[in-house]
Amino acid sequence: MKFTAAQRLRLQADFVRAREEGLRMDCGPFFLNAFPAPAGVAAGGVANVDAGIDPKVSARSPDSTEGLAPTPALTRFGVVSAKKLLGCAVRRNRARRVFREIFRLHPDVWPEGWDVVAVPKRSMFGKSFASLESRYLECAARLKERAVRVAAAQGIPATARQPSSASKPGDADAGAPA
Repeated sequence: MKFTAAQRLRLQADFVRAREEGLRMDCGPFFLNAFPAPAGVAAGGVANVDAGIDPKVSARSPDSTEGLAPTPALTRFGVVSAKKLLGCAVRRNRARRVFREIFRLHPDVWPEGWDVVAVPKRSMFGKSFASLESRYLECAARLKERAVRVAAAQGIPATARQPSSASKPGDADAGAPA
């Protein structure tokens, strides 16, 4: 399976939403942020205005949203590779390639419609691909379990998330160790 453009997180608002409103887990050589994408964000990142979401905030919107067919929500992925954390461009690019490949190899790890952001740390360069991959899979499973618990406490299905005006999913779990 190819890592398509529709699966990439591109907008800063999406990265910020995953960081501020999503669930965060320290996985050792990287952090994972995961957030069930708001209802109405289609596969290409286009928001359906009928869903009650401000298209300027959540995603790019076309000139006309009339006749916009509902599309299955894809899990979208992004990597934050900051120069301060990782150093030179060669290392930042390698970190992006490694995490995109892990995501591409394991498309079924996340439920449909989630936004996932990986934030690699400098310590990832001392790890093999296999160990990073296994840590990613472990952390993804733990984050999904935490999301189900938080959603159940709020009475929301784990795969469907209300628009951003709802309370943060991490509020009920803020004191729990990562």
